[in-house]
Amino acid sequence: MLRVKTLAGFLIVALCLLIGVGWKRNEASTVKPLWDYRVIEFNGSSTTPASDAEIALNKAGADGWELVGTSSSESNPKVRYFYLKRSR
Repeated sequence: MLRVKTLAGFLIVALCLLIGVGWKRNEASTVKPLWDYRVIEFNGSSTTPASDAEIALNKAGADGWELVGTSSSESNPKVRYFYLKRSR
């Protein structure tokens, strides 16, 4: 009889843990991340070395920014835009 009570108690505790873990997982998956966005404009003229862009991007990366895209200006292909995001 003691074995049955012990086994029943163990099963109840295990079931409660499984339900709790599953509920916590669903709660975490519904939380949407919040992002900050930033655009760095870089004029790549012949007098401005490309390393200036690297310096600016490395500084942003050290502050938690992640590069997610780039584009260039239609009117001036030497102008580049760097799109960054970071978690709030």
